[in-house]
Amino acid sequence: MNSIDYSKYLIAGATGRTGIEIVKSLLKLDKKVHLIVRSKTTARKIFKESYEKIEKIIELELGKDIINKDYLNNEELRESIEWCDVLISAVGSTLGGDPQQSDYTSTLDLINLCENSEKKFLGKMFVLVSSLFVTRPYSFTAFLLNYLLPYVLGWKALAENRLRHSDLNYLIVRPGQLTGASSAKRSIGVSQGDSIKGKISRENVAIAIIESLKNPRVNKGRTTIDIVETAAESQIIEISKEIVPDNEKSIITADHFNANKYFNVCLHTILFLLIIYLIYKLK
Repeated sequence: MNSIDYSKYLIAGATGRTGIEIVKSLLKLDKKVHLIVRSKTTARKIFKESYEKIEKIIELELGKDIINKDYLNNEELRESIEWCDVLISAVGSTLGGDPQQSDYTSTLDLINLCENSEKKFLGKMFVLVSSLFVTRPYSFTAFLLNYLLPYVLGWKALAENRLRHSDLNYLIVRPGQLTGASSAKRSIGVSQGDSIKGKISRENVAIAIIESLKNPRVNKGRTTIDIVETAAESQIIEISKEIVPDNEKSIITADHFNANKYFNVCLHTILFLLIIYLIYKLK
């Protein structure tokens, strides 16, 4: 199988912390980019001297209005979807945000747009930045993430499943704990199965996406990969040779919503028993 050198990219969430690194990495490689952002003014401040290299910027907030989505008929957006070779969704929630909107409905909007494109999404790639632990709702890490950002991994899991149920060619990338430190020289380990843990810089997430798209097993299949930084030599291309496409077992059945309710009941029970114990000891 021959690799594909994609040249035209549409990035959603381009002014988010991960999106910024993806855009910067693509521009360094002289790739053509279109961006979907909430604010063109913010985009200009972030990309500064690189701003002029960006071919098009579309200003809108994905997933904001789940009832009346006039922007789904946005001609400029449809043109960019038909123009691009790769659509990368780096939309994600931050503390105080709405994970349902950022991590779920925004992804659904993009998938619907691709599915309804007049020229379809044939020969193109949909890249979704997700997260490790989406299949491990009863782990402490998942509980903590779901507590800080209400059910964020649950919404990410539903977004992944919606993409798997589509007819689109896709790559789902699950990074470990994201860091802001520049670490492009650190090695990147690629695996599957959501069984690892670790950290990875947003800069290396961008590199991993771009490098993985060059691999025939990735760009020819509907695939999910896990990425973290390692101490070994760079393994992106080597490990990607073993990557296999998703199958029916890849559909996530883990229920983060009920898992967090279970954890909350346990915590409240422990707290109640502790209060009873303290009252008894103070008598």
